Order: sequence, then structure tokens, then C-alpha cells
Amino acid sequence: MAVVNKRIILPRRLAPGDVLGVVAPASPFDSSKYRRGADVLKSMGFEIFEPQGLFARKGYLAGSDRGRARMIEEVFAASEIDAVVCARGGYGCLRILDRIDFGIVHKNPKIFVGFSDATVLLNSIYNRCGIATFHGPTLTCLGESDRSTMESLLSALTSDVPVSMVAEDGICIRPGKASGPVAGGNLTTLCHLTGLSFAPCFDEHIVFLEDRGEAPYRIDRMLTQMKMAGMFDRIKGLVLGDFSECGGKGAVNRVFAEQFEDWDIPILAGVRSGHEKINMTMPFGVEAVLDTDQMTLRFVGPCTIRKEARACPSLFESDSFQRIPRPETTSPKSLRDPLVNVDRAMKRAIEDFVFPGGVLLVSRGKSILFNEAYGIRNVVSSELVTRKTVFDLASLTKPLATAISLMALADDGLIDVEHRLEKYLPDFQNSDKCRIHLRHLLCHTSGLPDYRPYYVELSEFPLEDRKKRLRKLLVREAALFLPEERTLYSDLGFMILSWVVERVSGVGLDIFAKERIFDPLDLKDLFFQSEKGEKRTADYAATEKCLWRKRILEGEVHDENAAVVGGVEGHAGLFGTADNLHRLVGHLATIYGNPSFDGLLSREVVRLFLRRRDASARAMGFDVPSLEKSSSGRFFSFQTVGHLGFTGTSFWMDLDKDVIVVLLSNRVHPVRENEKIRTFRPLLHDEIMKALGNSVPAVS
Repeated sequence: MAVVNKRIILPRRLAPGDVLGVVAPASPFDSSKYRRGADVLKSMGFEIFEPQGLFARKGYLAGSDRGRARMIEEVFAASEIDAVVCARGGYGCLRILDRIDFGIVHKNPKIFVGFSDATVLLNSIYNRCGIATFHGPTLTCLGESDRSTMESLLSALTSDVPVSMVAEDGICIRPGKASGPVAGGNLTTLCHLTGLSFAPCFDEHIVFLEDRGEAPYRIDRMLTQMKMAGMFDRIKGLVLGDFSECGGKGAVNRVFAEQFEDWDIPILAGVRSGHEKINMTMPFGVEAVLDTDQMTLRFVGPCTIRKEARACPSLFESDSFQRIPRPETTSPKSLRDPLVNVDRAMKRAIEDFVFPGGVLLVSRGKSILFNEAYGIRNVVSSELVTRKTVFDLASLTKPLATAISLMALADDGLIDVEHRLEKYLPDFQNSDKCRIHLRHLLCHTSGLPDYRPYYVELSEFPLEDRKKRLRKLLVREAALFLPEERTLYSDLGFMILSWVVERVSGVGLDIFAKERIFDPLDLKDLFFQSEKGEKRTADYAATEKCLWRKRILEGEVHDENAAVVGGVEGHAGLFGTADNLHRLVGHLATIYGNPSFDGLLSREVVRLFLRRRDASARAMGFDVPSLEKSSSGRFFSFQTVGHLGFTGTSFWMDLDKDVIVVLLSNRVHPVRENEKIRTFRPLLHDEIMKALGNSVPAVS
């Protein structure tokens, strides 16, 4: 019975003082190696439970088949035992599969750790019980393992931080990117399951394989058998661990390259997991993203749940597995509330790890119809998101700080968007960018590149020198196209626009936006987090575990190019709450639609910036719904503006229907490869518009 398209049950996370039950499902083991491994677990703060029969021997087996199967049942059934770890692999797990009562295992979901011959147990528990399992070191290996192996095991079993594996010396056999739950293990053992009822279903999975002491021709034979049996027909990708004593990495990689020559799947070799001293712990059944460009296998969500979370319903009592839900919110109470499906969609997003946490705010006219918080803001601390949670708004900085600042400067008669860039920044005179107007930069039609990793070079210099060096790089950066030749979304263009704001106003973008826009509207929770000033205390939603900064970011700018120059740039750096963001864009919408409203900016300049000029063009500084597959869904009108942020933030305001939707999430926490929000956003916006009675497809 496979778990494809089912929701996985995550076992409960371990804490110091928890009891780990040891089982010997395969071969007998060296007692001295076992004791050294047990000492490692004790040093981590765990207690060890040794069931009766653990040290039994029967030839090349650790006791009788019935005895080994009963040992697994008893340790899973014991309420005082918090996790199950294998003493060693070897041989014998296959013999007990049809003797284990997997109903007992399912009713008592716990962490189960092992590898090698335990591969059949890892996959059977996952397939038959829907419980995530852990491919990791056994006790007889743990005492002789590399320190990174011990740290990887401890982190996977005790932390809410998703597992992230980097193949530092990896080989890309076939390039690409894929996502799906991970399963697999020892190639030889998996091959022996071919044709059995216990054979795992790898459909829509990323398959991990490792082995030891198998010649390349034997590996080739096993892969051929499994391919002919259809085991790889619908896999999403392949990850190869250690193939020690198998004739060399080159020979093994060639076998896989030839076997999957015509398969359109990414294949990455060199992940440090298998029969070596470095044996990194890998969860099976948990969604991950394989990226051969980055040489990474990153798991999208945590692989365990907090201890206080309630138990899952039994698989044998329900047609589907149920993931442990996140904390409840105080959203629509009545099933008759038209927004109840919106609330359900947000709860499903949390359960399905679209993002760890988020806030959704919906308004029509002057009325806020929906304003709810969901999930957690930090997977390590498990602190809840509230309506006061501050999010890294990422590219929402472009419209909400840079473009609005330029609106104010235009309103004050200090700039004209039709003037050339060189009028305000003489540095660009006589360059290939001398024909660029401010309007081109605002509409992403300047011909500038979309992105450059300037932070790599700039990080080598003192902070106080970096902004000046960045601007020299921007002046030297070659344009890719002539102005208005094509539209190319560009961070570089908005870096230049923030420079314009600074040059014309005489103060930095952060100061100008605060004094001219945010303070007059009493938007205390819209701000830049400048390294030059004191860090503001707030309940921040955490973002990525940054590979460059080597830590989970919380209250630090996620975007590397903004961070390297101190946190303030025209394309990123703004932080804020959903409430303050909504008040700002609501103010613009009121100015746009109400001729008698005395707003902070003139109606003329607001309409100039927010006007969508034709079906394909952007508004100035703002995005508009694309004609097909828009993140805003199907029902926003032609006169809609908004923007998306890389961290999982967005807003859309329909200026005809007078509807505003703000969605702030930390979808990049803890890894940016989680892209489920792409599918979720349009579905959510459709549910909102249907609930508001606006479910008529937009026409241009």
C-alpha cells in the first residue's frame, strides 16, 4: 500500500531525556562498537532502552525471525519509548517483513532510524504506515562516525529546521531541478524487493540510492531489473550517495548516466550518505527540492513535529493520512460565512508547507473583511505568526518605497519621469544608458539586466565603501537592450532609482520614505532595517537559512545585494506588517478613486503611476496581472496593480472593484527552493473573489 498523494505523518521531535529503544532487526553486532554508539546518544542527552532479546544470536541473524519482528512491535507499542534506532544492518530485515504487525507501528508513530539492510524497514514503514522515516547511522556505526554525522543525526531528530544536504564535491550526471518526497536507500536491498508486495512505490518521488562493495556490472544489472519492473517509471529525480568499494565514483556514475541516458530527470551524485564515516541523516517521505545547479537536496519542511501536537488519526480508520495541524486561528466562525473557504485554503497551505506562516488581509472599500494570521514565524522557536508579525517585504520595496518616493518627488515638481536618467545622475552621461528615462526604469523597459550577484564582490570591502562601489558597478553595467525594446524585470533599475531619490532629495531612500510618506500616515510598522542604525525590535518572520551568511535570517534583509550595502536599497530592504501595508496601498487607492479626497499625494500623480497603459505594459513601479496564469488568479479586473516579493509576500489592489488583498508569508523559511506558493496564490485569489461575488473572469 503506497502513500503517493497521501499526507505524511511526521513523528514527534526528540528532546533531552527522551528514551530511544534499540532494535536488532538484522545481523548480530559487535558489543564494543554498540556501546560506543550508545555512549554518543547518551552524550546527546538521551536514555537508551534495550529490549529483551537485543543481544540474541542465531547463526548470522540477531535471533529468530519471530523474535526480531516482535522486538520491533514491542518497542513501537511502548508508550515510554520516544524513538527507535537500529543497532546495525547486515542481513535479515527482509525475512521479517511479513511477520511485523504494521498496524501497531502506525498507531504509535515514532522516529525510526537505520540504513543499509534496514532500507526495507524504512520504506515499508513509510509505504504501509505513512510515517516519515530516517536514513541515518546505526549504533555500531555511530561511535566511529565523523562528527558531522553525529550533528546531522541530532539536528534531524531534535530540530524544526528542515534538513539541507549540499554535495560539496558532487557530480551533476543530468542537470535539472525537481521536487517531491524522498525515498530509497540501499540499492541491493531495494532490488531484492522487486516483485514483492513490499516493493516501494517511487512514483513522483526523488529516489536516493547508495551501496557498498558492488561491482559496476552488478549495479548495472540491478538497475536494469528495477527499470524493467517499472520501479523508476515515474520518478522525479535521482540522488546518489556513497558507492564505496564499487569500482570508483567514475565507473558508478557512468553506469547511471548510461542507464538513464534518455530520461528527462535531474541526477546528482556525491551526497554524503551511506556506508562511510560521513553518513548524513536523510528523512524519507518528506518533500524536498533537488537542484543540480546548486548541488543541493533541500527539504521543504521540518521532518518532525513538536511533542505537544496531537496524535494523527489511524490510517486503518480513515481513507487518508492527516498531517498534524498547525495552531488554529480565529478566522470565520460560521460555515455560512462566504470567506470560510478562504480560511480553509490558508489552513491547508500551512498543513501542506506552502509556507510556515502567513497573514492574509482582504478589504473592499473602507471595510476590512478578513484579517487573520496562520502558522509559525520561525521553525526553530515555533513562535506563532500574529497580525503584528513583521515580514521582509522583499521586492514590495519597489512600489511601496521607491516608486512612492518618486511619486512624492514628482508631486513636488522635483522630477519628471519623462526626463532622461542623466539629468538627475550625471554619472550616466556618455554611457550606453544615456537614453534611459526614469519611466523606463519604473516600467522595467530600460534594457538593463535583471540581476547581478554584486554582493560577492562587495562583501570584500568595508561597509562604508560598498554603496559607492555598487554605484560604480551600476554605471559600468552594460545594457542588454535599447530602451523599450523589450520588458525585462530588473533589480538594477530600482537600485538606480533609489540613487535618484537620494540625489534629488539629499537624504537616503529610507529616510525620505519615512519622513515624506510613512510618518505622515502613521505607518510605524513600515521601515528599513539599516545596519547603520540600531536594529529595531519586533516579532519578525524568519526567512532563509542563508548559505552566504550561514544562519537563519530574522530581522535581517534576505536579499543579498541589499544586505551587503547595509540593508537599504531600491529593490529590497523594506519590512512591514500586513496592516501597515494595507493602509498605505489603501491610501493610494482612495486617492485614485475619490476626486474629493485630500490625500498625501495628488490624484494626478497617483493616476499617472498606477495607470496600466496597454494589455502588456506594467504600471510605473507596480506590477499588473499577466494575461495568462496570473498570480492574482482569474477574476481581478484589467485595472489592477500590485506586486510580488520573493520571500512570499504580495498585494493586489483592484482599482475598479475596490478590492485589496495582502498576503504576507515566509515561504523561503528555511529554504528558498519551496515554490508551492506559485500554485497556491492564484487559487487563493480566486477563492477570495468568488467569496466577494466577483467571480467573472477579467477581460482586457
